[in-house]
Amino acid sequence: TATRVRVTFDGIPGETPDKFSLTGQAEGINLQIMDNYGYPARAGKSMPPLILRGNEDGLDYSLRIVRNGYPLKAGDYYAALRFKLDYE
Repeated sequence: TATRVRVTFDGIPGETPDKFSLTGQAEGINLQIMDNYGYPARAGKSMPPLILRGNEDGLDYSLRIVRNGYPLKAGDYYAALRFKLDYE
């Protein structure tokens, strides 16, 4: 049988709705999260449902650091994000 699951990521929004803010000394960057179809996560918004079939038990996402339009400054950075899974 197949199960539909919706994932919601929540954190501090970045400069655009599809990016998350980073904390630390680094400047000029945000975090972007994308599902395996290239759909970007938006803070507090459910992503399109994914179908898990049979023995599938993994959800794949890519995280990348992207420019946010402000001048770059080197330094440490981190993010704290929550995620919620809704099974349908």
